[in-house]
Amino acid sequence: MIRTIRVLKALAEWEDNLVEFKWGKTDCVHFADFVTKKITGHSVMPDWAVYGNEDEAHEIVDEKGGFLEALEFALGDSLEPDQLKIGDIALARLPIVGEIVGIHMPYQFVTVHHKGLIQCSDSYEVCGWKV
Repeated sequence: MIRTIRVLKALAEWEDNLVEFKWGKTDCVHFADFVTKKITGHSVMPDWAVYGNEDEAHEIVDEKGGFLEALEFALGDSLEPDQLKIGDIALARLPIVGEIVGIHMPYQFVTVHHKGLIQCSDSYEVCGWKV
């Protein structure tokens, strides 16, 4: 129950304080890390994941072999979506958007994109990581 409250508070805080989407500051990776910090008290962002724009973010992903590979390099081996609990980090493949990282919720996947928070079915989740 405490974890659920922490996740819901983190989502509300993110939404209340989000001024605008910015690569390297308020993108999907930083969103997932923000929620993780609110749950665990520590960041999961690796030192090599520093970028200031979309092109730099894609360069890092490409250097690691893809988004999944970059996430596994940072977070370890991924798990099947059915092994995730509320607040765990998930990778989803969304129509039009493509691969995006966010947070697993009961029956939902939550992330941030250019237009703010996105909520959709957890059926789009490909894999995830426990936090």
